[in-house]
Amino acid sequence: MLQQQQLTDFFELRRKSAAAAAAAAATAAATTTAAAATTTTAAAAATAAEAEAAAAAHRADGDAAISESAAAAAAAAAATAAAATAAAAADSDMAVEAARVSREADRYTQQQQQQQDQEQQQQQQQQQQQQQQQQEEDFGAAGCYTSKRILKAMGMLQQQQQQQQQQQQQQQQQQVAAGLTKEQAAGGKQRRPRSSSSRSSSSRSRSSSNPADLKRRNRRQTPPPEKQQQQQQQQQQQQQQQTEGELEIAGAEGEEAAAAAAAAQSLLLELQQFDVDAAADAAASKL
Repeated sequence: MLQQQQLTDFFELRRKSAAAAAAAAATAAATTTAAAATTTTAAAAATAAEAEAAAAAHRADGDAAISESAAAAAAAAAATAAAATAAAAADSDMAVEAARVSREADRYTQQQQQQQDQEQQQQQQQQQQQQQQQQEEDFGAAGCYTSKRILKAMGMLQQQQQQQQQQQQQQQQQQVAAGLTKEQAAGGKQRRPRSSSSRSSSSRSRSSSNPADLKRRNRRQTPPPEKQQQQQQQQQQQQQQQTEGELEIAGAEGEEAAAAAAAAQSLLLELQQFDVDAAADAAASKL
């Protein structure tokens, strides 16, 4: 009777131990399944472990005689759960490494893009500086050329005005001389014959004042009116030819100056964003 009681207690204890082991295995399997939900292999292993543990618990509850088999099944389920946990951990490490590599790749790509953007900005700035320098040089050359042409044209105009004034003065002098000559000629024609007394008095005055010498001196000093007119006409022709040539040159220079001024104005319109005063000062300093 005592021996039967001892056997009953022994099998009851073994049954409880098997049930506890099965419950622990089921808990471990459930935990492993939750931790490795993203991995197909770990999920399948956890499911198999849970099923094996449930079967072992059922067998332990139903038959105390096979409690040793239930304990072995529980141990196998625990081992399977541990393997699944290790596989899930390995998969998690691989996922962490893959995420780190992806972040490094993104960082490297971003750095390369930033470097390319900086290089492009530097190239654009260099091109803009070169264009600005070239435009300023062109503007300075055009301004210098225009200033020289304008000054030259102004000098030609002043010279032309002076020549015109000289011609007018010469014409006035010639007109005055021609009027005097006509008056002298008219006065000589209108002289009346003198009487004997006047002749004797004039002869005495001529003898006293030596009129022959006076006439010769007057003839040498004043050329005849015909020669004076010829000389005046020649001088006028020469002055007219010279004036016409200078006017032609001044006209050509004026056209060139106008073209240069138009080119400079177009450059001014194109260079509104630059310092026009500084460029004008630079062009003036080169003159």
